[in-house]
Amino acid sequence: MGTPSGSTARNNGCREQRMSCQAAGLQYAAGEINGRPVDAYTSEPGIDSSSSNETYIAARLYIDDPLWDEVPFYIRTGKRMKEKSTRIVIEFKEPFNDLHNLNRLNLDPNLLIIDIGPGEGIPLQLNTKNPRQHGQLEPVSIKHESANPDLPEAYENLIYDALLGDATFFAHWDEVELSWQWVQPIIEATADGTLPLHLYPAGSNGPAAADELLGGAHWWLDEPTSDAHNSITAVHAADSEAVRPGA
Repeated sequence: MGTPSGSTARNNGCREQRMSCQAAGLQYAAGEINGRPVDAYTSEPGIDSSSSNETYIAARLYIDDPLWDEVPFYIRTGKRMKEKSTRIVIEFKEPFNDLHNLNRLNLDPNLLIIDIGPGEGIPLQLNTKNPRQHGQLEPVSIKHESANPDLPEAYENLIYDALLGDATFFAHWDEVELSWQWVQPIIEATADGTLPLHLYPAGSNGPAAADELLGGAHWWLDEPTSDAHNSITAVHAADSEAVRPGA
């Protein structure tokens, strides 16, 4: 996004952007988290066994801005995942071909990672030339971590801002309305069976359908898991015996 004219709620340019989206709706099945068995979403107390509610979403977004033309933003969030974390991973573009470093294809790209929670930190992973190995590229990691364990929770900050009347970090109605413009079609497509509802085991990183959004890339920092998620097939809301609109 372009540089906003200011950082206050009145002139925050982040609210003025537009997005397009491609997404996949998903729901967790039975699985295991930290060695403990977890029931499927439709087996949880108070949940209709025919519920088609999504518990996970993965999406590929594009911002309608010349500075971000054809730059994809991948997001995912869900319940009963392998780990509980909030982070932003920025993958830097590869430089022009460097004929003096033929091992560049064997390395991960340069990554800037912003860990928001539960632990706050900013790791930076860079590929640098080792002069002792004839300029061979090697990964180097640099990490900054917050040294203050008593930082306020996110909602504490929001409540404090509300008391001060500062709306900088609150969503503007235009932003909320825009979000629903691309969320609502996904909900409707899942309800009428156009978009299949994929299942993923509790305690996993999600199903293969989420990986397919990335094409030949992959979600960074995911630990290798078994192929169990590939054994759970997608079900369509149109199949009345599998998934129907419910709780």
